[in-house]
Amino acid sequence: MNAALLGVYLQNFLHFDFLIFILAGINAWMYHKTLRSAQNIERVLAPKGHVLGGLEHYKGLKKEYEGPLSARGEAKLLDMRRGMTLYHSLYANITGIFPLMGLLGTVVSLIPMVQSLGNVQQGLFFQALTSTFWGIVFAIISKGFHGIIDAKVAEAEKKIETFLDRYGEEIKERTR
Repeated sequence: MNAALLGVYLQNFLHFDFLIFILAGINAWMYHKTLRSAQNIERVLAPKGHVLGGLEHYKGLKKEYEGPLSARGEAKLLDMRRGMTLYHSLYANITGIFPLMGLLGTVVSLIPMVQSLGNVQQGLFFQALTSTFWGIVFAIISKGFHGIIDAKVAEAEKKIETFLDRYGEEIKERTR
């Protein structure tokens, strides 16, 4: 690799590419948090390596499951799931932003180059770059908000599922 090419990489890194590397670091942290959250939930729901397998497993592990089945334990478990869902959603959305960031960096680099062309085609090319620029900017912003709302929607769906399961059990108990 020659010195000129290395200089280009360094110059790009100090400008727009640095943002991509920061985003990659944040994404690695989100992955770690998602993985840890999933492992913690697994430890609560499957203590001592047992697989959830119905009543026969529950009888042997009744003491282990008393915590998660209490109101306080359930609230803690729901909080853990909420955190896991949020981290996972943010990780997935940041991952989806990387190609957009690369395109945005390309467009940002091309705009000054087009300004120096000075020919008749400059206007059309510049118009294409600016519309691409704004499309990418709003796609990145929207993708970020999608990550937030996606986690909230998934959590709401889980709460509804939990409520319906409890309600169904309550109805079964009343009809017996």
